[in-house]
Amino acid sequence: MVRHLKRKLGIAAGTIAAIGLAWFVWNSMKPTGPGAGFISGNGRIEATEIDISTTLAGRVIEISVNEGDIVVASPAPRSSLQRLLRPPVKGRS
Repeated sequence: MVRHLKRKLGIAAGTIAAIGLAWFVWNSMKPTGPGAGFISGNGRIEATEIDISTTLAGRVIEISVNEGDIVVASPAPRSSLQRLLRPPVKGRS
């Protein structure tokens, strides 16, 4: 009976040790922050310059907002590129 109890205690101790090791490995491998290329901070963060670029070249014809305006999901500025992206009119090349 004592032998049977020792075996159960050994299995229980091994299981607890395996769970502890798995927790330690999982805890040491999880990421500690948002990753490379990101910054984080508390309080107010202000951007002084924003660079915007496109994948296609074209000239801006009209900008419908002014500097400092709050913009929420407005259409893109009109450009000469819109003429190129329109489907061709039948009979014209």
